[in-house]
Amino acid sequence: MERFLVEESENEGVGWRESQGGRAIGSLSFPFCHVKNSAEQPAGPVLHTESISMQSSAETVAQYLQELPADRREFMETLRQVIADSIDPRFVETMQYGMITWVIPKDIYPPGYHCKPADCVPFLSLGSQKKAVSIYLMNVYYDKTLEKRLREGWESAGLRLDLGKACLRVRKVSETALPVLAEIVGATTLDAYLEHYVGVLAKGKKSASAGK
Repeated sequence: MERFLVEESENEGVGWRESQGGRAIGSLSFPFCHVKNSAEQPAGPVLHTESISMQSSAETVAQYLQELPADRREFMETLRQVIADSIDPRFVETMQYGMITWVIPKDIYPPGYHCKPADCVPFLSLGSQKKAVSIYLMNVYYDKTLEKRLREGWESAGLRLDLGKACLRVRKVSETALPVLAEIVGATTLDAYLEHYVGVLAKGKKSASAGK
């Protein structure tokens, strides 16, 4: 089985596209995936291969940053520091799916990410792409109040916002409202995110049972 991380577009979701022997079997949407073993009826949006993100095979954050061009590395380090200073400290920084990702550690939530239980549940990812840096904000994905705050904050700063359903794309420090980003990152505690995550899973299982 092959797994590709894909970028979202205005009308598409963000997450994973899975294929087996070249045949699409489903797409996994952040933060909660929905998988069907069907080529004819793939779960979630249809995601195009031309939108595949750049991914790194680096095993550590330090290695990942070192692989980047100097100017992009400096920008990534600035964003990483803003996130680290703002995020609930119980989230753990790691490399996941080829990006710097802050996750719920297994000692807090042993079941792990339901799409892949061996992995921790992701909350926020920071990845260097070809033309921009992508910041995947899972809380913005499901909390429209936070999305509104993000949009209003960018507008107040006089900056152009490039935001999909969960993916904020930024290109340079001067075009990034860092205080607004810090506010959004820090707005959701680990407990609040985990409660939402578990609640959505429970609703999904209940709906699946009712449909049988």
